[in-house]
Amino acid sequence: YSKDDAEREEGYDLLSRAIEVGHTFSMNELGYYFLAKETDHHQPERALKYLNASADRGDIYGYNNLGLVYSNGLGGVDPDAETALDWFAKASAGGHPYAPVNIGRLHYNGKLGDGGPDYAQAVAWYDQGLERGDAWGGANAAWIILNKDVPDLDAADAAVRAAKAAALRNEEAAARARQLLGALDARTLTRAAQRLVNEMGADVAVDGAYGGETRGALEKLGESVGWRPDLSSSEARVLSAAYIYWRKNPLRLDLY
Repeated sequence: YSKDDAEREEGYDLLSRAIEVGHTFSMNELGYYFLAKETDHHQPERALKYLNASADRGDIYGYNNLGLVYSNGLGGVDPDAETALDWFAKASAGGHPYAPVNIGRLHYNGKLGDGGPDYAQAVAWYDQGLERGDAWGGANAAWIILNKDVPDLDAADAAVRAAKAAALRNEEAAARARQLLGALDARTLTRAAQRLVNEMGADVAVDGAYGGETRGALEKLGESVGWRPDLSSSEARVLSAAYIYWRKNPLRLDLY
């Protein structure tokens, strides 16, 4: 019986006591605790009871967790993409940061309707997740644009999304996004940087040619947030534009 065991037991006791007074965070934490297969605490009925109780109280994390239950067939529940979509949609409408990407995955995997994958819808939901700070939204959307047929979107659009993702804190998703950026040519990356600075209020030509106009826009935007952009390469410039973007559009960290 180790110190870690004692701390886990204390944590479990505190969460259990919090549930008694209606604390939904505790319901979600213990819900997933009891869903864990091949453990001595696998109690799926108890898990679903807690997650449903959280959802009954209007908790967006309870909504999202039930979406994961139905999407992945957890706790003995038969997989049901439409029911998962309903839960994810409620979570997304309430501002959940990861629910949009969960919806995007349903569309990407062709789980909804009878028409197979819907890449345009997947990108649209991934975009919403990215704007809430989910780096996988940007990395996934960029990959789809580069590898599938998505109307009206090109490689520079993919690079914008990949750069935004690479500037976020999820290390695995950011690394994947940088890998996608590294495979793109300089003109595509420059067009992406130009689109990003225009998104932040500049007015430069999106022509893929790096010159004084684009450099000046990056420097001015950097000054506006007290940060000096790295202008040493096309990839550094688009990443700098993304870093500035997030400084000008801070995330709601209270949702994470």
